[in-house]
Amino acid sequence: MDIVTGDDTEIEITLKIGDSVFEISDAAIVKAAIVNKFHTSILAGPITVSRLEVGSDWSKSLIVLKIPGRSTAVKITTPAKLEVQVNDAGKKITWFADVTLIQGLIQ
Repeated sequence: MDIVTGDDTEIEITLKIGDSVFEISDAAIVKAAIVNKFHTSILAGPITVSRLEVGSDWSKSLIVLKIPGRSTAVKITTPAKLEVQVNDAGKKITWFADVTLIQGLIQ
């Protein structure tokens, strides 16, 4: 997935445990960040994900990430990872997805 640096980005993701969707409770804290491919530094974020975002359905582990452009206004164009973490009553699970940060050229 490509993310243009400095652009507002909206990403829909269905999180799974094994091959199954699950219910994310309303009390859960869901965060996301873009990290370098070596998992040693955060490039953008973290942001807190809202269950109220249009299109999300936490009962089916579907989340909508809205990453503001100011968060991705980095000068790096590189392969990276999208890290998503759900903390539900102290049970913490983390997922990673490959992303590429690309600099847009249109001013």
